[in-house]
Amino acid sequence: MPKVINIEPTPNPDALKFLVHPALLKAGSRSFKDFGAAVGDPLGSCLFGLGRITSVFYMDRFVTVNKDPAAEWSDLIDPICEAIEDLRLPENESGDEAKALSGEADATLEQINQILDSRIRPGLAGDGGGLEVISFTIKEVRDKNDYITNMGRPDVARIKRDADVAGAEAERDTAMRRAIASREAAVAKAQADQERVLAETLSQAKQAEAQRDLEVK
Repeated sequence: MPKVINIEPTPNPDALKFLVHPALLKAGSRSFKDFGAAVGDPLGSCLFGLGRITSVFYMDRFVTVNKDPAAEWSDLIDPICEAIEDLRLPENESGDEAKALSGEADATLEQINQILDSRIRPGLAGDGGGLEVISFTIKEVRDKNDYITNMGRPDVARIKRDADVAGAEAERDTAMRRAIASREAAVAKAQADQERVLAETLSQAKQAEAQRDLEVK
């Protein structure tokens, strides 16, 4: 059963940080902006049920509660502590289950939250705050060791090789077609010349024969 071992102020006068022991969660964090978002979470829904609560954030060993500016902490601190200390977590709750409850099913999002848990959220927790990833978009990938580039180099080399081979084959085919066309043109010209010479020879033979016929007469 968790116990509130200390209450710390934060830079926000409408937020208090409640330190607890033992840990409420084994991994990850939970953040709720209203009662509807907290439905299904025992601690979140209980705290919002107190009224005048505007947000709840908690992770392993602390709970940050934000109140309505018009509300007084003197009316809320004891009920908040009771709600935390009355919390019953299933004994078999694990980090994986906690992540599933907070919607961290995606592997990439899980890695992001692991980094935030180890590097960012502890610092924010010092001010009673937290950080929840709603969505993310990858816009740029940096690879200082050129790992991604090197992965693609074999494919790039193969594509360039295939392009060079295709270009050489195209040039060869073009040269062959030109050679065939030139040869066919030469053959056609030779045949034309041969036919012209033959026609001239026949014409001369006929003229000679006609001349002989005239002389005989």
